[in-house]
Amino acid sequence: MFRFRYLLLPSLLLLTLTEAMALVELKMVGNTRAKRMDPVLKIFNETIGKENGFKVLYHYDKLSVSNAIKKGKAKDLKYDLIQIPDASLLGSATSQNFLLPLESSVLRENVPEHLRSKEGTWYGFTKKARVLFYNSELVKPYELDELLTYEDLGHPNWKGRLCLRTSDSLYNISLIAFFVDVKGKEATEAMLKEWINNKPLIKKSDMSGVLQALHEGECHIGVANTYYLGHFRKKYEKTPLKMVFPNQNSYGAHINLRSFGVHKLTEHPHFSKRVLEFLTSERAQDLITQGNSEFGGSFEYPVNPKVKLRGFVKEVGQFKENKKFNLEIKALQNEKAKEIAREFGWK
Repeated sequence: MFRFRYLLLPSLLLLTLTEAMALVELKMVGNTRAKRMDPVLKIFNETIGKENGFKVLYHYDKLSVSNAIKKGKAKDLKYDLIQIPDASLLGSATSQNFLLPLESSVLRENVPEHLRSKEGTWYGFTKKARVLFYNSELVKPYELDELLTYEDLGHPNWKGRLCLRTSDSLYNISLIAFFVDVKGKEATEAMLKEWINNKPLIKKSDMSGVLQALHEGECHIGVANTYYLGHFRKKYEKTPLKMVFPNQNSYGAHINLRSFGVHKLTEHPHFSKRVLEFLTSERAQDLITQGNSEFGGSFEYPVNPKVKLRGFVKEVGQFKENKKFNLEIKALQNEKAKEIAREFGWK
């Protein structure tokens, strides 16, 4: 009997250690909807996480990270892993110095250089382009020669036919800052003046605003993010909306980014790094952006260039993106972008 007890001791000790390891929980916050993140993290938790004694708990929150960064209180976020929802926030996030620099050959291989921080504090997760849309029933084929670039939105042909989202949206702040960086302040001001001279209809959102107005014929052309078309088609199986990737013969389309970083105060930096390595892997990237039979993808582009495109993203296709714009644009430049928009009456 005593021999039996002694034989059990190593097994009981191993079980106790395993249970203790299983108690390690990493908290993650992001604005990618839980219905897309949870199935992917379930795969991680049941494989890599289980093998190493930890798991990830995901909390969907649309605004908390954005608000914390804007208020300079990002360091107070109580999460191990933090998703930064928009490139316009990366500069402020970096200046607040709350993200842990990560050294990982896996992350460097999964995420191209222009989609990650030089210091390794944040890594791109998914990307989308801000492109031109048009109603194919209202825009004649010959008019498409005047809808090839961002600059073309100021062509007199589009007067009274243009839709724009409000200038204070994060996406448009990033877009204007991009123009200033690529074209210069004076050229950007001249271009935006031409846009506003075309008397655009101003909407409060991309999908229910700009795309809905285009679909219903309130306007003929507009600007929105690529992935909204995928979601819009789920609402309207038949829609005349089509998309143009701008400036393919010059500086390329502006891209925006969701990215992830690890909080400096995490007690589990190694485990957190393993999570990011998985999220940027081909398998996770494919599921998040393109989905499967059980859940739909985000319709965004994967940052991992090895992912084979399929479905909506494959149909929309590859495009020339601008790789020179500093995504880690400083907060001051974002404020200048807002001032430029207001100066020319873009509400």
